[in-house]
Amino acid sequence: MRSEVHRDFWRLYNALPEHIRLKAGSQAQKFLEDLAAGVEFRKSLRFKKLQGYIDHYEATVSMNDGYRAVCVRTPDSYKWVWIGDKAAFARKFG
Repeated sequence: MRSEVHRDFWRLYNALPEHIRLKAGSQAQKFLEDLAAGVEFRKSLRFKKLQGYIDHYEATVSMNDGYRAVCVRTPDSYKWVWIGDKAAFARKFG
């Protein structure tokens, strides 16, 4: 399994406040470490299947600020496609 990032994700990521980008980087590092080790993802990531979607998963970026990231799981990768705050998340994935 590998992790990939869609170009639209980077556009959204770059628009985030700096402190959220730093938290996102920290969470991404944890995700990559767990993925490489082949272990269950840490509880702090709150990585779970996105309700109503077959292959979409969400992860918490910043618990206190309500930011989330969304990826699509394929047979051989997780492709990160979206990141944003809880209001934008509700509008997009409602």
